[in-house]
Amino acid sequence: TFDLVPHLKNHPMYQYVTAARRAIDYFETQPWADADRIGCVGVSYGGWVALILAGVDDRVKCVTTGVSAGVAEFTAGRGAQPLRSEPMDQRSLWLAHYEPLAHAARTRAGVFFQLSTNDLFFWLNGAARNLAAFPGETGWILRPNSNHGAGGGQDIPDTAAPAFMRHLLADGPPLPRVTDLRASDDGTSFTWKA
Repeated sequence: TFDLVPHLKNHPMYQYVTAARRAIDYFETQPWADADRIGCVGVSYGGWVALILAGVDDRVKCVTTGVSAGVAEFTAGRGAQPLRSEPMDQRSLWLAHYEPLAHAARTRAGVFFQLSTNDLFFWLNGAARNLAAFPGETGWILRPNSNHGAGGGQDIPDTAAPAFMRHLLADGPPLPRVTDLRASDDGTSFTWKA
């Protein structure tokens, strides 16, 4: 017989996060690993895994995601598909445990998003909402005219996320903060102060 009762272990995200936690367990047994400097990188759906991992495991000190930002309400990506396809009685269970935003407030890690401005899966309003919910240090970089890392925009070197990780994990300098960001009325030009 099949067990149709909602259960947390019946979702792949449970397995992914558990596997990542077991990897951290293993790293901590290695002489080359520094348990006080554990970072996590996730791209696309892996970004959801990384964000949830940081929310349930305080050993993670820093998370960077590539083209992933969480917040199921503002995404068409694979991570949010259960919200639209799970039976109604399972949606609240899913949102409470497998939505990165549900873990944001208890995340102690610093969080950095690398996002595409024209991403079909992870939308900027969801990223802004998620980033605002993290209590620790946060940052993000936007790839203009790019769609989920599939090109179409200006090629920007990926130096910001590694610099963010060096800042949090290896006492590197903080990233400059952009203030007073302004867009022209037609949206074709921007000015800011750093």
